Parts: sequence; C-alpha cells; structure tokens
Amino acid sequence: MGGSGLGNDPSGVNVCQPGTRAGAPGLGSGAVRPTPRETVVFTLLFLPFKLAIGLLKLSGVKGLVWLALGVGIGLLVAPQRGAQLRAQLQSRLDEVRAGRRDLADGDPSL
Repeated sequence: MGGSGLGNDPSGVNVCQPGTRAGAPGLGSGAVRPTPRETVVFTLLFLPFKLAIGLLKLSGVKGLVWLALGVGIGLLVAPQRGAQLRAQLQSRLDEVRAGRRDLADGDPSL
C-alpha cells in the first residue's frame, strides 16, 4: 500500500483508505475523509440551514415573508417582556407552593 493511503482493489482501481489523502503520493492532493463523528457534527451544524431551505421550498417565498411578518407583529404586540413574564409566573408558582393560591383559580390573567 505505501504511505499514500492508496490501495488497489481486484479491479485495479485505486481505493482511498479512511483517514488518508487521495491522489498521487507526495502531492498532497485530495481531501481527508471525515470520521463518522465529524460527519454527525457537520450534519447537526447545517441542520438549521437545511430546515430553512426545506421550509422555503415548501411554503415558497411568499409564505416565508408572511411567517416573518407574523412573528414580527407578535413580538411587537407582546404584552410584556420575557423577564417580566418569568418573574410573574415564578411569583404565582411560589404562591401555589405556599398554599395561598389554588392552581385552578378563575383569574386568567398572568
């Protein structure tokens, strides 16, 4: 086999061994094959982009624009900031735990 990582299969075709460079020996041409772990990392890294492209293909540009517009309007008309909402929910949960308030109270407002 030699140091190039190339081997000959029975059909006479050069085969690149995993973790070695393909191409002529000593020229450094070709790329290193990724390990299975690297493949998983790259797959997970590019998954959001693949999902966004899939969403764009599924709904079209007009659908994506409407989705973005809806999210933007929702953020603009939200009744309070996230930190305020979390603090209010935490105080209600503390009241329920202390027994001062029942979880099924009729007050729908947060």
